[in-house]
Amino acid sequence: MTNGNIGDFGARLKEAMSERGLTGRELAAKAGTTEATVSRYAGGERRPDGFAVLAGLARALNVSSDYLLGLTNNPFAKGSLPEEVKNLLAGWLRADEGDRAVIRAVLAKYGVQV
Repeated sequence: MTNGNIGDFGARLKEAMSERGLTGRELAAKAGTTEATVSRYAGGERRPDGFAVLAGLARALNVSSDYLLGLTNNPFAKGSLPEEVKNLLAGWLRADEGDRAVIRAVLAKYGVQV
């Protein structure tokens, strides 16, 4: 987890915008704020003072507000896991312990510990 400082917010906001191919103007329109405000947030000059703006940004980007604030490294908004992640979880839950050992071995190759 990060410490939630203003720089983290701007970096996370820019990253989420880039991943979704959104400009500051487009995000502002979706979030109900101005392009100048989004620019200040993305530049790390400030972050939202109110819940409404933060919630609007998070909804428009389909990420959690906690992620934008640097309180978690999980960007997924509640209930918004991609279908392939849901399928992977469903497969994991159906797997017996032998199959889970194989899955763990494959994930370990990529530095993921389960």
